[in-house]
Amino acid sequence: MGDSTCHILLMRVRSLVFACVGFLIGNIPFISVSLAEEIISFNSAVLPPTPFMIRVSKAQGVPTRQGKPGDALSATLAKPEGQGPFAVVLMFPTCKGWTDMDQDWRAQIVQWGYVAVQVNSVASRPHIDVNCDPARYDGAVGGTDLLFDGMGALEYLSALPYIDAERTAIMGWGLGGSGAVKSVNAHGFARLFKRRFKAAVAFYPDCEMHSEYIAPSLVFVGEKDQLSRPLFCQKMLENTEPNQKHLFTLRIIEGAGHEFNFAQIGWVGDQVQAFLQQHIGQ
Repeated sequence: MGDSTCHILLMRVRSLVFACVGFLIGNIPFISVSLAEEIISFNSAVLPPTPFMIRVSKAQGVPTRQGKPGDALSATLAKPEGQGPFAVVLMFPTCKGWTDMDQDWRAQIVQWGYVAVQVNSVASRPHIDVNCDPARYDGAVGGTDLLFDGMGALEYLSALPYIDAERTAIMGWGLGGSGAVKSVNAHGFARLFKRRFKAAVAFYPDCEMHSEYIAPSLVFVGEKDQLSRPLFCQKMLENTEPNQKHLFTLRIIEGAGHEFNFAQIGWVGDQVQAFLQQHIGQ
């Protein structure tokens, strides 16, 4: 039995124990977790040819060169009960990978009625030395890698009968949040793909100076976060084109530092649920 399978079984047991204790005591709230979970495998997407590459190929009378195959990835997929089709929320981790506390978010997303796909962008690349120092990302997984991971996941999920591939959102923390923001940046690689996310949720991402978006984004950052630097996120909002201001929502959490949301899933969760309902439905 592999490590991933053992981990899932342990999480199921933990969830059932908490549920039983909450039922017996009668006044302990708990999240009901769907047992419809599985490990899926797919490849990160290949960068489509750019318009410039297509024009050059046509001018030279040669086929457009294709990119190399994407990296092999795994993910944990959890779905609500029923036949669907369900909207999907793709989840992406920090540079440290997933932790046990992240399981609460996956369970919460399923409780809201969505399929939750927890992508192992970091763990699936053991040959890469992941570096969490923002000044030293040499050879490490970056936000653009996660963009391609998300597009590869969308391609895989679109073939599943219980998935509504037209209602998809991307959600990430830290490095994963940066990938989420890049996935809805109108000036980045996301514009080259036919499939697109309908919404993005990012917790303390690396706020870059984007100005146009292909889908709405909701960004959370702590007021005292010295890594994500809320001032940069504020500048990102200010630089957004006037006709696209409604596509970028920034929430600066007063007094909070980095990774604040791990202890505040309740209030933050209400914000995220309302945002998802608005943009990918129930």
